[in-house]
Amino acid sequence: MREIMMTGCGRFFMEHLRVGRRVVRAILLAAICASAMCYAAPLAAAPVSRPMPGKVRMVLPSVIYGVVGIEMNVYFDNVALMLNPDNYAFDVTCGKGIQQAERWTFLPKTEDIGEVPFQLVVRDQDNAIVARAQSVIRIMPPDAGAGQDVTLLCVGDSLTYQAVYVQHFVDLCQGPGNPRLHLIGTMQGEGAAATTLLEGAPGQTTKWFATQYSTDARKGEWQLRAGSPFMYLDANNRPTLDYARYCQETNQGKAPDIVTFFLGINDVFPLTDATLAADIENKIIRPYESLIAMVHAVNRETKIGVVLIPPPAASQDAFGTNCGCAFDRWQYKRNQHQLVERLIKHFGGREKERIFLLPVYLNLDCRHNYPVNGTAWNARNTTGRAMQVNAVHPAVEGYRQNGDSFYFWLKTVTALSTVPLRFETLDNTVAGDGLVRLRHEYRQDRDLPLVFEAEAATDLEFQSADKRIMSDAQASGGFYIDYVKKLEFDYTVETPGTYQVRLRAWFPLKAPYTHKECMDNGPVQTVDDSQLHDPGVWFWTTGATYELGRGLHHYAFPSPTAFCAGARLDKVAILPVDRSDVNDFGPVASPIVTPLTGQAVTERISLRLIKAWQLNYTATLNGGNATVEYTYDREKWLPAPSGEFSDVPQPKPQFIYFRFILTGKAEQPSPWIQGVELQVQEEFNL
Repeated sequence: MREIMMTGCGRFFMEHLRVGRRVVRAILLAAICASAMCYAAPLAAAPVSRPMPGKVRMVLPSVIYGVVGIEMNVYFDNVALMLNPDNYAFDVTCGKGIQQAERWTFLPKTEDIGEVPFQLVVRDQDNAIVARAQSVIRIMPPDAGAGQDVTLLCVGDSLTYQAVYVQHFVDLCQGPGNPRLHLIGTMQGEGAAATTLLEGAPGQTTKWFATQYSTDARKGEWQLRAGSPFMYLDANNRPTLDYARYCQETNQGKAPDIVTFFLGINDVFPLTDATLAADIENKIIRPYESLIAMVHAVNRETKIGVVLIPPPAASQDAFGTNCGCAFDRWQYKRNQHQLVERLIKHFGGREKERIFLLPVYLNLDCRHNYPVNGTAWNARNTTGRAMQVNAVHPAVEGYRQNGDSFYFWLKTVTALSTVPLRFETLDNTVAGDGLVRLRHEYRQDRDLPLVFEAEAATDLEFQSADKRIMSDAQASGGFYIDYVKKLEFDYTVETPGTYQVRLRAWFPLKAPYTHKECMDNGPVQTVDDSQLHDPGVWFWTTGATYELGRGLHHYAFPSPTAFCAGARLDKVAILPVDRSDVNDFGPVASPIVTPLTGQAVTERISLRLIKAWQLNYTATLNGGNATVEYTYDREKWLPAPSGEFSDVPQPKPQFIYFRFILTGKAEQPSPWIQGVELQVQEEFNL
């Protein structure tokens, strides 16, 4: 432990402390940079998209990874921004694991392979819910990625250079049932095996890796490397990112299969609330995108892990030891937390681009797995106590928890790839964004209001990473939609006249929400929705007024901003203007005139590079029925259960197809199948 503490930041600091008091502050900052950095952001900043806003900012990724046989954790203080977590109560809802005082913890077994929902709620002393967030626990089998040859490039600051977490997941991959890792880089991790190569630059930032040039960038000790390993001089003698040349020098011209970026600690260390949001955007997000574009310019299939950086040591003592009075833990914790929020918002939901979130921040015990020294309470009381002495570098045990998180993620991304589904047949169905439904058109019953459940729209597209119809017992029919990109209703009017639109909606903040809409491809109108109503409750808001003639009409919330920013839509009512009052859940939905059966068949999917496949989905029947089938020859169709892997038979067929068959119930919304995702184990070296 002492060796780790005295590398990077500690060693740099001690070697230069003798220069005198007049430059101590500058050297202290450089010393902290040589390992990582400290600070945070304003609660008044633009709200991050999450299930429930409140005075406690809580952030979870969409997926939390795990592997059979290794403990995984969610430490509560790591996901919630609060000064003192002991002032709040945490409540986990999950079918797996156990909840303890400081964490949810789980040691998965073989029978736990698959996915299970996870929800974390925070309550104050009055038992009021002040924060809520959801995720999915994804447990991989112990042989996930077995036998696959994988090249890996790890990029980071001193936490990467010290290589403890890197060596740990490399060691875990030595056992049977694991991918065969080959690490590339221009430096050997400190204290690691000779084959544990990487790009670790103590004290450096995201922008440094994306912009800093030096002729000594790829040779010698880290103290002598004054520039990014990816920067070279171009034909005009100008510094530029040249990842192709880097791969030529380090990996025989081949792009690595996986690249991880463990960056941001040094970036956020000195930031203050006054400029935090802008600094995160300009100094981290933009250069991060440059680095990702650099990698994908050489190979679009390279999987990139964006590491969500961990919180600091739990005690201000650690910051006092490293920083004196220059930096404090609470500001750094605020900075780190809001960077994680921004990384999730910016890079989340981009798996189809081969960009993944690597949630290291969840699994680190910041109270017990940071370095400590024995010290006296004070000069008059020499009774010994254990005091944390490093602000951002974990102890060996903490680094190994970081390595566990990397291992969980590596097992997942080396085992599975996602194949996009496109449809060649849509028979009375609509399909896209992982959602398959019957197509609904409506007819007015005499002169009664026209009423539509929002989730039963004629056409519906989402814009968030989680493209699902959501459930809520307080919503009409038990369901609602949010983060809507496009929304359309086709219906027939029997009684012409003047009609008033009313919308049953819910808003996360007391703020002026609006949406755009149009009738029959006419002028697009901007409608004030929220009217600054109290947040977090369902109510009927007033929409536009239309003159509707007898016959078919098309009511649309056009793309790309139909109903956004966390606003929820439950029901739409188009009422005669003299009878526009509506309460509670409102009138029942109008009659559906489209057939109650339909099917969707995918285009063919090539099996040339696939050795096994798994189709994930959930079905909501609404009183009807939904089945999913597959075929290799378009003649014999077989059931395709959700979440079960099937090996491609030998001799290998050329293609596979999937068919979704829906049967609705009269006077009920369509059954739907959502979260549809085809995951495959790929053949390598073909």
